Amino acid sequence: MKKIPKEIKNDLFGLGLFLLIGVVFMTLGFYLLISRVQTKSRCDTEVKAVVVDMVTYRSRSGLKKHITSAPVIEYEYNGKTYRYTSDVGSKPARYKRGDSFSIMIDSHSPDIVCMPTDDINTVWIILMMLGAAVFGIIGICGLVNLFRKRE
Repeated sequence: MKKIPKEIKNDLFGLGLFLLIGVVFMTLGFYLLISRVQTKSRCDTEVKAVVVDMVTYRSRSGLKKHITSAPVIEYEYNGKTYRYTSDVGSKPARYKRGDSFSIMIDSHSPDIVCMPTDDINTVWIILMMLGAAVFGIIGICGLVNLFRKRE
């Protein structure tokens, strides 16, 4: 049996890592996309919501500070008032206190909300999956090329 040179071992490790990252992020993307679609399919009732407050999210990326605002909304369904805090922030704020708009809720579980801004998350999930596909393709093509060279 031939001894595999260290250079090829390093290439195998790097390309295998690319493939693994691609598979992990693609799997995560599919999970997030499927759960988003399932949640949206459960939202079957349209109600009016009013922004009652704004929540500020702060994050840091290197030296930059990112500050976004997300709405806290209230809506009524079957005589009961519900409150929901969106997890999608924006800068500048997309809504302000007192704004009124339609949302979709799950009639069987009215605390499950589908906001119009939820589609932004879906775009990010799809972009993550495209990036994962690039990683996976680089890993597969590199491994195929490496094995062809060995022959």
